[in-house]
Amino acid sequence: VYPLLDGHYDQILVYGDRQVFDPIEAYAMSDRAAARTRFCGYLAPLPPLRTPAEARAAIGAGALPLVVVSVGGGADGGPLLRAYLTGLRERKGPPVYSYVVTGPLLPDADREEILALARDLPNIHVTQFDPDFAAVLQAADAVVSMGGYNSLAEAVYFGKRPVVVPRMPGPLEQVLRAEGFARLGHAVAIEPTALTPTSLWDAIDRELGNTRDAASALPFDGLEQIALALAEPFERDDDSRVVSQHRGDRGSH
Repeated sequence: VYPLLDGHYDQILVYGDRQVFDPIEAYAMSDRAAARTRFCGYLAPLPPLRTPAEARAAIGAGALPLVVVSVGGGADGGPLLRAYLTGLRERKGPPVYSYVVTGPLLPDADREEILALARDLPNIHVTQFDPDFAAVLQAADAVVSMGGYNSLAEAVYFGKRPVVVPRMPGPLEQVLRAEGFARLGHAVAIEPTALTPTSLWDAIDRELGNTRDAASALPFDGLEQIALALAEPFERDDDSRVVSQHRGDRGSH
């Protein structure tokens, strides 16, 4: 891919933040490729359709602390869901309300086990999918998720510091993202090999008791910045390197 980065692409636009993960350094990109790379920030989620109060009322959370758990599509979310529900059964702390989204791709055997674990628990709602999940996320007092782009970006956008258990085995994408967010204080990362009901609930209870402001300084104007980058005029120098005429203007937009 390095010859393509150096000689083929006019721009390299990154939906992300260099503080979280720096592909220029991590992949040892050349100076030529680095000069063409722009970090555009994260994509903001669509606005929720309901207010936090409306979302809490709809799921029956009442005045209890709301813990929202999601595992993306759910194909490999069984271990995290089992750890959460097992720990919830064993937990001695004050009551919480659990909103658990299993995803439509959770395998049938896992789904049956998850539903059995949740069946006799109080203050819990289990669903496969929520078309207005952002509203429940915005209302949450604590968030538990895997390390997907949307999962972390949405939670942080709404001012949450999610407890993240990245997907493993598999590509390191989720691990790198979780570590980057955690390093900057935007998430609490639990290594998959360290996931137990106790380790998960220790982290959740710490977040429920955390009163600090979790507002993120990460940029969420990715859609606007990509459009601006694509709209800028470009010129090529003698060695075919592409030069943006307005590369230094991002801060003024």
